[in-house]
Amino acid sequence: MDEKTFSNIIENAIEREIQAYMFYITMAGKVADNGMRELYIAMAAEELDHKKLLELELLKIGKVVKANTSIPNINPEHTINSTDSGIDIDYKDTISMVIKKEQAAFETYNELAAKTKDADSKKVFMEIAQQELKHKLRFQQEYDNIINDGY
Repeated sequence: MDEKTFSNIIENAIEREIQAYMFYITMAGKVADNGMRELYIAMAAEELDHKKLLELELLKIGKVVKANTSIPNINPEHTINSTDSGIDIDYKDTISMVIKKEQAAFETYNELAAKTKDADSKKVFMEIAQQELKHKLRFQQEYDNIINDGY
């Protein structure tokens, strides 16, 4: 894969990590269950870690990484107001959507690992792929709990 294609793929992956972060922070503010709120906050933090790893990959190929000031820090102010949703989302459907997104992210990073020739980059992509799979499994467990509890 040429450097420009690789750079574009990484930049798109960074954007998806930012979107995932924002989604998890938004969901943390909408759930009533404290355990799920903490899980969403933890997931948001992990997505930012993925973003940082991907930015390092861009730096390794000589690309300039843009500072993104639009990403809010994780703090309680982003998660307190669970009644101020503005949208109506079924919890089970949301969990199902997260499972699909995490599976897609896993597949993307797995594919990147397979296509890159650089051993360090391959290791980074495999690490992120494994983390995305762990995310999926966490939410799959929550989904199974919902189904078993007769949601």
